[in-house]
Amino acid sequence: MIGIAYSCVNSGIKFKDNLDGNKLDINSNVASIYGRQCITDNLSLNAAVSLGKSTINAKRQENLTLSQELLSLRLRILVIMQNLRRATTLRVKQLR
Repeated sequence: MIGIAYSCVNSGIKFKDNLDGNKLDINSNVASIYGRQCITDNLSLNAAVSLGKSTINAKRQENLTLSQELLSLRLRILVIMQNLRRATTLRVKQLR
């Protein structure tokens, strides 16, 4: 007995929460050849060979809400740093 088999699997994964908008597309192909040979009444030989290939395509979409929050935080830190520099400059001038 000899046989062949082929399978093609396509999958899509969509993420939610912080990764909303990101997705993976996975395409897999597998081909197999198999066989069985009876040698005696109590002994048989089985064999199988498979070859496969998969591709994964990732699509990344940046979460704008998170980016806007980080930008807002960065701006607040810059303002605080500028205020500290001004305060330090005023103290130095007062000490002179």
